[in-house]
Amino acid sequence: MSIQIDDLIQTIIDHGVRVSVYKRDDKVVFDLNTEAKSHLHLVNDGNKWYAETRYNNPSEIFDFNSVLCEVYGCMYGRPYISDTWRRILAEYEFDIEGQIEENTQRMGKWSRY
Repeated sequence: MSIQIDDLIQTIIDHGVRVSVYKRDDKVVFDLNTEAKSHLHLVNDGNKWYAETRYNNPSEIFDFNSVLCEVYGCMYGRPYISDTWRRILAEYEFDIEGQIEENTQRMGKWSRY
């Protein structure tokens, strides 16, 4: 048996991400298992890829860099994300600690009121 995997999904898998796949309605959904504040699901409508997250409307995915930006956004300034995604984001020079520090400062400011 052979299956054909889209290049985008193959790139994600090649980076060591364990992707879960399930069917919802008439769409195949790829859960990227971020273990972050928000989930990240990729859905292909036949022509384009879209990212579905906890708080946003679906956004179009153009390439692996688009996926990285969505994963980074899934943290919402919180310190937790899967070890695999943390490694990948660091490899591509995303400032994880800076995002966490910025959020901590904002939360501290709000907690005074």
